Amino acid sequence: MKIGVVGQGRVGGALTKGWVAKGHKVMLGVRDTESSAARERAASLGAALGNVREAGGFGEVVVLAVPWPAVDDALAEMGDLGGRVLLDCTNPLTPHLSG
Repeated sequence: MKIGVVGQGRVGGALTKGWVAKGHKVMLGVRDTESSAARERAASLGAALGNVREAGGFGEVVVLAVPWPAVDDALAEMGDLGGRVLLDCTNPLTPHLSG
């Protein structure tokens, strides 16, 4: 299965690692594809790297794994997700992890 993961933090990284290990093709979607840290993270997980829109268009399933304040921007940047399953892994928490 092709899975687009938007966000490469703890949640996005852990899901990517598990899915790649099971043979799925994963693309991590990030804001800055030129970032050496993003490139290294994707490579270490065995995933492709693309921008947020590319990851949204890549997957049959699209995972939203960004911090709560970034949800609206990430969804807008992904564009039309018609025909795809969206797995929302966000929690409406403040930076201090309180609700």
